[in-house]
Amino acid sequence: MPENSPEIKKKLVQINGGNLVQCGPLIKDREKALQEVHQVKNAEIVHPYNDFAVIQGQGTISLEIFEQICSENFIDFIIVPVGGGGLLSGTCIATKGISPKTKVVAAEPFLARDAYISLQTGNIHPQLPPVTICDGIRTSLGDKTFKIIKKYCDGIFLVDEQEVVLATNLLWERLKIIVEPSSATVLAAILKYKNVFEGKNVVAVISGGNVDIQYKPPGL
Repeated sequence: MPENSPEIKKKLVQINGGNLVQCGPLIKDREKALQEVHQVKNAEIVHPYNDFAVIQGQGTISLEIFEQICSENFIDFIIVPVGGGGLLSGTCIATKGISPKTKVVAAEPFLARDAYISLQTGNIHPQLPPVTICDGIRTSLGDKTFKIIKKYCDGIFLVDEQEVVLATNLLWERLKIIVEPSSATVLAAILKYKNVFEGKNVVAVISGGNVDIQYKPPGL
């Protein structure tokens, strides 16, 4: 786990019986630490998002959405946060199989816009410096997730840090939903791009509530 991860995430690993191994904030740091643990423990490696089984599992959220709404023509947009792309690619596959007309889009911080750049250029862009307050999506796409996203994703909307802060505060104070900033990107995008979403039936996937109440990012 990156050293700059919120303390609440570190504590939850330990509370649930995990052995916390910390590393630097970049992907290369994580991969190095992963290989070291693998060699010592001979443990099975399960990628957090660039794995087809993980992608399929995350795609079940789309199945639940359509089961609850009970009408495949009711949803115009499903919007999810994007980091490594597991949730987005899984949602894309499931949604397009159920309701091809439903658009699947993502929200991404401008300071971590590697997924956005990847779609624009057609090639995976490496991780940008991990400076966004959205710590849960400070990573780049994997080759498996990118291939799916490139084919099925209908767009990525960028939001800045202050817009994420505003959306997080709205979720906390008005809706009483405690989410981390990474999750609030979807509401930030809906508020910012009203011309796209206004008058449409939109499902916003709010995922991730690992908030350290002892520490809040600047602005929250």
